[in-house]
Amino acid sequence: MTLSGQTWPMQNLRQRAELLMRRVQHADDHHVFGSRSSTRELVQRVTRLPDEYMVRRVRDHWAIVGPSGLFVVGRADGDMTESAHRTAALAHSVRSLLSEEVSWVPFVDALLVAESEHNGLECTVVELDSLELTLTSGGEQIDPIGLHQIKRRLPGIVRQLDATPGRPLHAI
Repeated sequence: MTLSGQTWPMQNLRQRAELLMRRVQHADDHHVFGSRSSTRELVQRVTRLPDEYMVRRVRDHWAIVGPSGLFVVGRADGDMTESAHRTAALAHSVRSLLSEEVSWVPFVDALLVAESEHNGLECTVVELDSLELTLTSGGEQIDPIGLHQIKRRLPGIVRQLDATPGRPLHAI
């Protein structure tokens, strides 16, 4: 039998098929974050946060605010550096637009959901299984009055960002 212009004995083909099946199984066991199933899992995780958290979809990210802080969550899809840059730029845009409306704006944490650690990126990388704990731990960072003000304005900021998809995000 020929494969890619090379002749392979049947035993080698069987071994290659078994190796390929192991790789497929490994990919099923370790989610690839560009896939629909992993996006669905990420949506499920962010939408089941406690009631005091507000979650809004903005482009292909999520803006999340709660007592523990203000976050922009993105997912790794392809180039990790580019995914991290888009997430950090969106966090900066959210903070900049929010600062035009309220007198005090907390730091906006940019989080990138990926299956493994990566160093040297513009935002913090978290695994999907650690996302809820990362978002909800750390104590109260935003007082109830500030949280109320941000929750009132965040949907408008998200609409503003979504309404101008061609608009570049703020440079960092």
